[in-house]
Amino acid sequence: MTPIACGFRQHVIRTNVGETAQCELIQRILADERGQTSRVDRSACEYCFGDGRIQPQRISQVLASAILAANLNLTSAFDARLKELADFAIVEGTSQQTPRGAAAVDVVLPVQRINAATARCIEAWLRQEQTFVVLHLVVIGEEHANDWQGYRDLPNVRIYQWGDLNVGNETATLSNNNVALAFSAVHAITSHLETSFIAIGCVDVLPTSTHLILATSEMVERGFEWYAASLQEGSVVVRSSHPDLRTWRRTVQPETAVIQRALWVDLNGIAARSDDADVDFFARAARQKRNVLLSDRIVATSTVKRRQASPADPPEWFRLKDAADIFALHHHGIGFPVDRLSCDVVLPFRGQLPFVEQAIESVLSQSGIDVTLHLIDDATPDDIDSWLRRYLTDDRVRVYRNKENIGQFLSFNNVAEFCESDWIVTQDGDDISLPGRLAETVGIALMCDADLVGAATILDGTDGRTRELRHMTTESDNTLRYHRISYPARPSCSQYFMENPTLVHRRAFFNQVGGFADFGNPLRNRTAVDTEYMLRALHSGANIVSCRRLAIRYRVHAESAIHHAQTRMGSPIRKSAESELLRRLPLFRQGGINPRVFGALGRHRGLTVRWEG
Repeated sequence: MTPIACGFRQHVIRTNVGETAQCELIQRILADERGQTSRVDRSACEYCFGDGRIQPQRISQVLASAILAANLNLTSAFDARLKELADFAIVEGTSQQTPRGAAAVDVVLPVQRINAATARCIEAWLRQEQTFVVLHLVVIGEEHANDWQGYRDLPNVRIYQWGDLNVGNETATLSNNNVALAFSAVHAITSHLETSFIAIGCVDVLPTSTHLILATSEMVERGFEWYAASLQEGSVVVRSSHPDLRTWRRTVQPETAVIQRALWVDLNGIAARSDDADVDFFARAARQKRNVLLSDRIVATSTVKRRQASPADPPEWFRLKDAADIFALHHHGIGFPVDRLSCDVVLPFRGQLPFVEQAIESVLSQSGIDVTLHLIDDATPDDIDSWLRRYLTDDRVRVYRNKENIGQFLSFNNVAEFCESDWIVTQDGDDISLPGRLAETVGIALMCDADLVGAATILDGTDGRTRELRHMTTESDNTLRYHRISYPARPSCSQYFMENPTLVHRRAFFNQVGGFADFGNPLRNRTAVDTEYMLRALHSGANIVSCRRLAIRYRVHAESAIHHAQTRMGSPIRKSAESELLRRLPLFRQGGINPRVFGALGRHRGLTVRWEG
């Protein structure tokens, strides 16, 4: 588990059901000399201090929960509340600090006829401070199409005709539910979006000039995937709150929302609902525990009394009780049409042929995508010629052999030049690609215009080892399943945040940053090289996307790098590789060095050769 370096965290105890620690701050406040009510679940520490800095507001929430639990003498209630806070990571942000940097945001605004009110709304979006706005005007009504010619010459305005889009309602007008129109418009033009953020525009709502930069700066800095705030409606302030997962109602003010494009695409956009597409989308995001930043800040003003229809009855998915279904919530979005996909899958291996056979079968059985598999024998000591020849007759498979053992990452580098599509997918020899993995994650990469995509895994191994590595636990048919997930990138990140066995790489980007690094020898290259690549990509300005699609059944066994006697956590070899990573990280952050310098692409060319039997 990742260490939590909080000074109040003492006397950590790990059991087969989790981890607890003594919180000295709570102990002092409650005068709990024996520590009976101040021992907390790990989730409390993750919520307070998990990102490595003190957050007073979160601490106050934890303390309030502790005091409440102590007064009621219900420590279990205390732990339950802390877990809820940690799971949803809700922050009531009120800071008015000026953010650093700048942002680029797609704003989608359905419009009908140009008038003074519409022009004011457009100007409010185009004058956002410290933000490059790409404004998408979706014009409703053929008779008003020519009204918008004056905006066509603006370099950051895109104009679409509603009737030309597949939005399912060509008779819509702005007298209908504006929010429903906006969400339908966003869905229809998703493939035309150009940035990593989406803002929802309505002609009768004026954003403040700092709305987007304040939202996006906090989202980027702290890894949040969607944002909502407060709206001024006459003399009333209408606030956003976390979707209520017990009742079906509108709690988020959608006109204040900013959504990571990756989240929008990952959940397959809107559901087929007329008046509450926003309620459905935000409820799915909350049910899947996607990080949300909820702010008390007033970021917009409604110029009229809003006419929002009350939500209809909950959809069937809302009543699902199986926790494992949180990974399938994208099935309830209507999805996005894409052309036939193709990808190259790189599978290096060294021995362990029964595992490799299953890995190969899991790749070649994928549907909905054209696959080229690059199978690399990394100098397996045994004679495997006859085994390899079985794959020479499959025109989807390219077989290579290494002249010496160089490891999976340098093997990956060496076949990158032979890849034939825009996307290269990682496949470890001891893992299994789940059905639909390639079409889903490559589709997300395409729709998000991503450079790098990471997804989620199911851990497969003994309970002790899988529990030790898990990020999340689900239960299906009374069976616990342990998972690891990829997290949104943050500028302050200094550790592994994407699940390497699930990665999809844009081929051009992989070449641009110089591929994977070489830490000196095959054993050192089994540790931290993937983390180095992710961090180098992050600080090179890559468009990095994390999604919650289950992509891989990840085998956890004694020969895994993290458990191998020579490369396990705390081993001298791992410490040596991590030391090299930490030496490079400040240079990545400082910038000014071509990222290719750190990669090893082409350095070992010639050691991997095509094998024809």
